[in-house]
Amino acid sequence: QKSIVAGDTAPLLNTEAARGDEIGLLAQGVARLQESMMEERRLKNINADMAMTDRLTGLNNRQLLDREIDGMMELADRYQEPVSMIIFDLDCFKTVNDKWGHPVGDAVLKRTARLASEQVRKSDLLIRFGGEEFLIVLPRTGVTAAVITAEKIRTVLENTPHPTAGVVTASFGVAERHRAESFKNWYKRCDETMYQAKQSGRNQVIACTEDSLPVASVHVEWLP
Repeated sequence: QKSIVAGDTAPLLNTEAARGDEIGLLAQGVARLQESMMEERRLKNINADMAMTDRLTGLNNRQLLDREIDGMMELADRYQEPVSMIIFDLDCFKTVNDKWGHPVGDAVLKRTARLASEQVRKSDLLIRFGGEEFLIVLPRTGVTAAVITAEKIRTVLENTPHPTAGVVTASFGVAERHRAESFKNWYKRCDETMYQAKQSGRNQVIACTEDSLPVASVHVEWLP
């Protein structure tokens, strides 16, 4: 019984179930119980994965961020490692929905998610934070390296037209977390820089390095 609850296969069930006596009936019952518990466990795992996944884009969602972020910040503090955040928001996305309809808007979001995921590391946490806003947590990464990642995503979005909507750019805010800083304050600093990027003309990366004061816009040109 303990092995079945743990998910292990009970030994010799097929052999015992073939018997025509009470032991065979008991083995058949155990086999059905095992199949039922395995199916229940499989469905539970599927539901858990779905709860942590954005249905439209397939990215992680805010629920997974809530589950993981405290541990990521604790590790950064314990080992005195940098950790940075990128927030980016698609520019003029309401115009896409208004002009082309929500199916085209959904296609833009899905393609944006795929393009962004191709530019980040496996250790980075890429989240669809809501609507057309995305958030990335980059462990063991200072603000300079995070800006480079943000610029890569910005560039690939600018250079990859969507089949119907055309080019849809994004504005980016970047902030490195201060030691022992709360997620709320860290997010606020990063979000403010993203909105400054919007107000400064969109389609750019702005980084916050001192308290909540954003620095100048950053643009990186890649040489051949």
